[in-house]
Amino acid sequence: MRRSSILVTLLGASSCLPAPAPPAADAASGVPAVTVLDAAGDVQSLAACSRRPRIRVSGLPPDLPENERPLVFLGEPTETLIEDARRSPWTVASIARAAPAHAATIPDGLELVLERPLAPAASVWVVVPGFLVPDAVLSEPLVVRLDVASEGAGAVLVETFPPDGTIDLGAGLRAIDLAFDDAITGDGSIELRDEGGLLVPTTVRAVDCASTGLVGSQCVRMELAASLAVETGYELDGSAIRDRHGDAPCPAHLRFRTTIDEPAPIPVAIPCAVDERAIDLGCLLERDDRITLRSRFAHLARIALTVGDRTCVTITRSLESELVLGALPTDAPLVARVLIESSSGAALEVAFDARTTARLPDVVVGEVRADALGPEPAQEYVELWNLGDAPIDLGGFRLADGPERDGDALPSPLVVPRYGVVLVVADSFELASGPDVAPPPGAMLARVGASIGSAGLSNAGEPIFLRDAAGHRVAEMPAVASPRAGTCVARAEDPYAHGDLGRYAASIVGCTPGTR
Repeated sequence: MRRSSILVTLLGASSCLPAPAPPAADAASGVPAVTVLDAAGDVQSLAACSRRPRIRVSGLPPDLPENERPLVFLGEPTETLIEDARRSPWTVASIARAAPAHAATIPDGLELVLERPLAPAASVWVVVPGFLVPDAVLSEPLVVRLDVASEGAGAVLVETFPPDGTIDLGAGLRAIDLAFDDAITGDGSIELRDEGGLLVPTTVRAVDCASTGLVGSQCVRMELAASLAVETGYELDGSAIRDRHGDAPCPAHLRFRTTIDEPAPIPVAIPCAVDERAIDLGCLLERDDRITLRSRFAHLARIALTVGDRTCVTITRSLESELVLGALPTDAPLVARVLIESSSGAALEVAFDARTTARLPDVVVGEVRADALGPEPAQEYVELWNLGDAPIDLGGFRLADGPERDGDALPSPLVVPRYGVVLVVADSFELASGPDVAPPPGAMLARVGASIGSAGLSNAGEPIFLRDAAGHRVAEMPAVASPRAGTCVARAEDPYAHGDLGRYAASIVGCTPGTR
């Protein structure tokens, strides 16, 4: 009797279907089965495993050569790959597509551990070649999908301050901060040694990530008890740290090197956008409920921006920084203070006056089609959403595709109804243009000339800015590339949430011009 029921093929199946449970291994017959463990040895669900799963394929013949072993793929297997898996051995092309993994022999099969941790909510596919599945119909391979848990999947070291590999640290370095994206244990076991192996006395404690300027959900600070030696290499060993699944989220070695003298952080001049104000520290953008400070420094620094009892902190990444301090009073004078510290404590403190604007319209960039299937730039559009419960007249507002441009003026009057949508388009935009998705009948259009922006919108992505008649920035969208013609970049978070600093991504459901 054929055991075709053991086959789990996903070709043509919807990705929203639940992952099937693995079949039980039949040791006597050699029927393969896939199970998953975490680093602690606990069996996990295929539908919610850790980001470093130990994938066990049991019921395999012993001593399989590398080109006949089961493989793990980050993308859903294609028909070409499945066809390759029906025969022996794997082709070079299929092996090249597989995720790099360490393979270890176990008593009844093979254990595969990916070289890199997976992202939360990611999916991978384990493919066991068909010739390893006894009595399979047409030697169909066994294909099993694994889904990483969206929460509690284990930790990864996100970033450090100072960054790994820094070679110009001051010998007066006072602390090293580490940020992880999930819970960890064993943080007291981190060690710092010089290049001769001498242990540096330190104290390690948990700290609030917001106070460090790092991005993470759990942060630790290693405080140094004494100054370091100059022009000396140091190595941080965090291999004793463990996440909730028993894995080591921190590399075994992070390396730094000190210099003779680390100078105080000095701001470097940068070009400001037309709606930003140039100040000694960089460029200041004043909005109705927040201020944003963009700066660049010649050396590694941590920057804290304070207004009243509110403070936000960041670090220089690629020597640049952006601080956004929100929840401020509207249309109010402010006194802001900025503290810039080097990694060794050299500091610069600056105060400046700022002022928030009057309440700005509650408008966001909802969707952008920069890469149309039809003629460009004629069929491109920028979709604006009125998130407010009252009509808004956008007449005289300006839409720009660069921070240095004033942009194209929207026609006046242009009254967008409460919770309404308007499409900003070129004069030659056609409602029904062949292959492109057309707006619904009655969609509101605002035509702005020969093209949107300077000669149209870039398929590679460019930022979008909406400013009111007084030049205040009302909404913006970062540069996001269109992956292919006919796709749109859309707001990826709750479209009804207030605020324009949302997340944007290429839409997976196509363009929806004129609708939300």
